[in-house]
Amino acid sequence: MARFYLLPSRAALGRQFNDFLATAFPGLRYPSADWADLAEALGAAATAQRDVFVVFREDLPDVEPVTALTDGFGAEPGDDVIEIHAGSAQHWTV
Repeated sequence: MARFYLLPSRAALGRQFNDFLATAFPGLRYPSADWADLAEALGAAATAQRDVFVVFREDLPDVEPVTALTDGFGAEPGDDVIEIHAGSAQHWTV
């Protein structure tokens, strides 16, 4: 069984990660042009785990998420999906 994290856009997640880093490392700020790279680094850290896949919102076609994940990203019945929104998460199964 795989776990898919459906994340906000790279820019939105990168901004949130930037804000977190500013609290962990006072005075450290990244320009908005670097936020997508921050999101990619965070996604890479997650995918170092076995059977974990990260999908950013802008990489999904304009169809239902379950269809997009199964058709475009290899999700199968029984796989977990954690859909992250600003300040909340929704969990469902394919």
